[in-house]
Amino acid sequence: SNMARAAVAREAAPEPREGAARVCVELVDDASRRALGPGEVEIAVRACGLNMPDLLQLADRYQHRADFPFTPGLEFAGVVTRVGSDCADFR
Repeated sequence: SNMARAAVAREAAPEPREGAARVCVELVDDASRRALGPGEVEIAVRACGLNMPDLLQLADRYQHRADFPFTPGLEFAGVVTRVGSDCADFR
């Protein structure tokens, strides 16, 4: 299929109330899949960890600003589903 699901942050999270975290991420069912280039690997993510840098990026307070929309999560685990032309070692 040429469609995939993606977790996408479209804007910075509003200020949370004290002691609470607020995350503005939506699950998108119609994320387009493009052809993979050399050195690229597509992974069906099964688990993703959100850490302090991810939460700071979602609040637009991290030193490296992400351009919205973006997919948060610096750590993940999953299954390789497609590989680019020079990635024969991944399965």
